[in-house]
Amino acid sequence: MMSNGFVDTSFFPLSDQTKVASLVNDHRIIYVLEVTKYYDSTTLPIIDQVIEILTRTLSFSREFMFVQDVPYFD
Repeated sequence: MMSNGFVDTSFFPLSDQTKVASLVNDHRIIYVLEVTKYYDSTTLPIIDQVIEILTRTLSFSREFMFVQDVPYFD
């Protein structure tokens, strides 16, 4: 994310890039995690609860959590 004093925020949405750059400059490090959770029609009703349980113990700014639903097969 940071190279020669320059913060690369291109991975983040434009609306978040300034805030992400500020976090990197303040803390000198930032982690980006990508998580995949497979589910089916049986587990669909509780998928939000499952994601909450999986992320509960992580220390992060929830405003930067991005969830996208994509098909398993295209």
